[in-house]
Amino acid sequence: MWQVSFSMDLVSLMPMEEFGGLLSPRPHDDHRPGSHIAMSGCTNATLSNLHIIAPEKSPNTDGIDIANSHNIHIDESSIQTGDDCVAINGGSSDINITRVGCGPGHGISVGSLGKGGELDTVQDVNVRHCTFNGTLTGARIKTWSATAVKVSDVTFRDFRGTSADTTAIKVDCDSGIGCDNIIMEHINITSSSPTTPLTAICRFAHVISRFVSIDIRCVSRDEDSPSPSP
Repeated sequence: MWQVSFSMDLVSLMPMEEFGGLLSPRPHDDHRPGSHIAMSGCTNATLSNLHIIAPEKSPNTDGIDIANSHNIHIDESSIQTGDDCVAINGGSSDINITRVGCGPGHGISVGSLGKGGELDTVQDVNVRHCTFNGTLTGARIKTWSATAVKVSDVTFRDFRGTSADTTAIKVDCDSGIGCDNIIMEHINITSSSPTTPLTAICRFAHVISRFVSIDIRCVSRDEDSPSPSP
């Protein structure tokens, strides 16, 4: 098991990218878009005790990007960025994210998947015991339409925190294949604005929802009605 731990602000830390089975630093400009840590083609890796910070309004500054990787563990970390705290991209499986504090940012996301029409798969993702502070969404699955994308066996469990947007949960899957066995349990997300109600968007997904503070209703392939608007 390859493992890395940091306990520092990552405003000035170089992001890492896979090379020859290892993660190696590459030059980094704090003001340019890009992920702080990029994992591609990695297997059996653990990242823990991370403290990642980027300006809230910095565009496309993901905390951790994961692609084509397997058996990855991220735990006991704090991520504050202008985009996804963690983004799980195509070709990834057995991804485990535990006790991560996220926010500001866009939450923890599967995708985007299928851009350009390519085949993408993500399976066996477990996100648990995470907190959100003013994120745009908490849990999110996002795919491009009219693509061959398969997302299955994704669990979001034991979430709490606040959302700065009205859509706190978003599961937006392609109508052709859809997303299967998406589990959301024990999620309590409230609005950053006390008087603003929160909603969930769910399209073309099989979602099992238990003890979730937001009503999740999914549009199926047989329905012509649009997904709920935020």
